[in-house]
Amino acid sequence: MRRIAVFVLLLLVAAAPARAEYEVVQGFEDLAPVGPDKALGIVIWNHGVSGQQDTSAAPPPPYVRDLHAAGWDVIRIKRNALHQSGGWAGSGLRHVARTVEEVERVKAQGYKRVVLAGQSYGGAISLEAARRIDVYAIVPSAPGTGVSLNELGSALLSTHGTTQLYTALGDGKFERAAAILPLADEYASSAPDRGKRSREVMAKRDVPYLPLDDLSTMLVTHGAASTQIMRFAYSPCLVAFLDPRTPRAAGLAQCGADGLPPSPDKLAETASLKPAKMQSGEWWHFYEGVWVGAWSDPALVALALEKSATGYDLVYLSGKPRTAELGRTYRVPAALNGRAVVAELPHQTVSLDFNQATRQVVLSWKNKEGRSGSTRLRKLDGIPPG
Repeated sequence: MRRIAVFVLLLLVAAAPARAEYEVVQGFEDLAPVGPDKALGIVIWNHGVSGQQDTSAAPPPPYVRDLHAAGWDVIRIKRNALHQSGGWAGSGLRHVARTVEEVERVKAQGYKRVVLAGQSYGGAISLEAARRIDVYAIVPSAPGTGVSLNELGSALLSTHGTTQLYTALGDGKFERAAAILPLADEYASSAPDRGKRSREVMAKRDVPYLPLDDLSTMLVTHGAASTQIMRFAYSPCLVAFLDPRTPRAAGLAQCGADGLPPSPDKLAETASLKPAKMQSGEWWHFYEGVWVGAWSDPALVALALEKSATGYDLVYLSGKPRTAELGRTYRVPAALNGRAVVAELPHQTVSLDFNQATRQVVLSWKNKEGRSGSTRLRKLDGIPPG
């Protein structure tokens, strides 16, 4: 009987239909399209990669949801993870060709404007596709050609994604461009001047360009486009920039200028954070100020150390999930452990480690379920309005 059961199971597996290499679905399951006659256009979203894991089920980030609310239809191309092992020269270019086909398909349906957007590997796909077919706009976020962290020691591999970024910005077939290029992108460690160089490339083109980059925003680390900071501070500006009903002059666009809404550069005031003033002789004085970033549980927007009756408290602001609104402000006691600040939050332990050489703070967290992670933070002081 056991052999029969195994044989039947093998037959069922063999008979199961293989999953297609690509599947095109609505951008958000709970949001219906309005169609080419009513929509401003359509956004084609390409997701990123995470090794051999299947990341195709992840919806686009919140700022794309805001584009839908503003009148854009959204679809996403789900890529089967089994077909992504050929490297950029193999599977990557195949994904580009499939995206070009999708642009042709939606244009045939009657959509007058197409926006190509994507995260990381998906950003690279979007950039390359825009070199091959005319589109209305591109929005690559932290674009990269699938280089893994353990390959970053190779100068060739680690610069491939940024080289492609400059090339695609230089000769892409688009009417408007926005690029989300966060500070301290761990997958672009070889390109510390990525924002500056991208601006230089776009300055030579007769195209409006909105840089949400390391020179002008509070966005930090590779996944910053999916964070509450992105949605709260920059999504309204991006949505307005892409609105075809508002003409845009060629050249650099900035949030807060030319009819674009400003970014909330006074986040400390908004969050009612009052960072403590510390003596230079105190080790903790390096943490003075308001720091911004994001980690997954909860969605951090900003934090600061404040004076308390017994020492210092860590005060942090979270974002409301699935909204562009700021959430509650929390206060917990902070302790000094060596040269790190440690605080026990309701669901996790966090520690702040200041690197004196890089002048950066790394936040590490571990929750009660055993999940952990880390992210770099950026100090608000000196960041100009986006």
